[in-house]
Amino acid sequence: MKTPSITLIIALSLISGCSKDDHMESSYSRPVKLHTIPANSNVNVREFPAFLDAGQKTIMSFRIPGQLDQIQVKSGDQVLKGETLALLKSDEHSLFVEQAQANYDLAKVQHQRAAKLRKGNIVSEQDFEEALATYLSAKSNLEQAKLNLSYTKLYAPFDGQISIIHVENHEYINQEQMVLNVQSTDLLKAEFYIPASVLHELNAGDISHPTLKLSAFPEQSFALHKLEIDSESDPSTNTYKATMTFPNPDTLNIMPGMSGNVELAMKSETLQLPEASYFQENGQTFVWKVTSSGQAKKVEIDVINSAQSLAFGLNEHDVIVASGVRDITEGMKVHQWVKERGL
Repeated sequence: MKTPSITLIIALSLISGCSKDDHMESSYSRPVKLHTIPANSNVNVREFPAFLDAGQKTIMSFRIPGQLDQIQVKSGDQVLKGETLALLKSDEHSLFVEQAQANYDLAKVQHQRAAKLRKGNIVSEQDFEEALATYLSAKSNLEQAKLNLSYTKLYAPFDGQISIIHVENHEYINQEQMVLNVQSTDLLKAEFYIPASVLHELNAGDISHPTLKLSAFPEQSFALHKLEIDSESDPSTNTYKATMTFPNPDTLNIMPGMSGNVELAMKSETLQLPEASYFQENGQTFVWKVTSSGQAKKVEIDVINSAQSLAFGLNEHDVIVASGVRDITEGMKVHQWVKERGL
C-alpha cells in the first residue's frame, strides 16, 4: 500500500531536478572576449603633400604703354589698399586732357547755341545734328583722356605685400606688361593634389578637422577651411588640384612657397572590426552583437575589405563578441571574460 507514495516522491524529485536544471541553464552566462566599437572608428585619415601660396595675389600692369617714371615700392614692402605703387610719365597725357577739355568746352558752347537757333528754325536740322555729334565726340574724347591719365598710376588692389618687381625705373613699358606682383599676407592657401582613385571618398560634409603641418614648423598644426577641388584633372598625373585656406598667424614667419602635409579626417560608413569577430554562414557574414540584456544576437554585416576588416552594418558603441564566435548561439547570455590572477 506504500508503493504509490514512493512513486509520487520520485516524480516530484524528478520535476524539482528538471526545474533546477532549467533555471541554471537559463541563468548561465558564458564568459567571452567582448569588443566595444569605439567612437570615430569610422574615420580614415588621408595625408597629401602640399605647398603654400598667397590666399590672394595679382600681377599688376599698366593699361596703357609709356615710359616708367618711378616704382614707389620695393620687394617685401607691406602696402595698403589704394596706395600708389608705380607711375608712368604723365606729361603727355596731361596735355591730352587739357586739349580735350578745350575741345569739349568749345563743342558744348556750339551745341547749346545750335539748340537755341534750332528752336527758332534759324539753323537746319542737319546743322544741329552736326553740332550735337561734335559735342558728344568731344565729351567722349575728354573722358578717355582723363582715363588714360589715371592709367599712368598703379594702385594696390588690397592690403598685402610686394612679392616681385619685374621692371626698373625709366624702362619703356608695353600695355599689360608685368610690372609687379602683390599678394595678401593675412590669408594663406594650401594647395595639394588628390588622386582620382581617392576623390570618390571625399565629401566636404564628411571631412572633419582638416589640418596642415609645415616642414618648417613640425610641432605646429594649422586648421584649414573652405575645401575647393578642380572639376578637371591633370591628365599627366590623373590628380585633381585642391585648395584650402587658413589665417596667417602673426607669431610665425610663414611664407608662400613653404611645404608640408594636409591631413583630412574623412568619415565613412565603414567600421573596423576584430578579425575573429565575424563568421560566415551560407555565404553571408555575421557578428554576435550583445544586447543591453547581455544576450547574443546574430547581426548580418557586409565586409568590404577583409584585409582591414572594414564593414557596414554596425554603429559606434555597439558591443560584439570578439572571439570564439562559433561557440555562441542565438540568445545565449554572455559577459566579458576577465583574466584571473596567476593565469
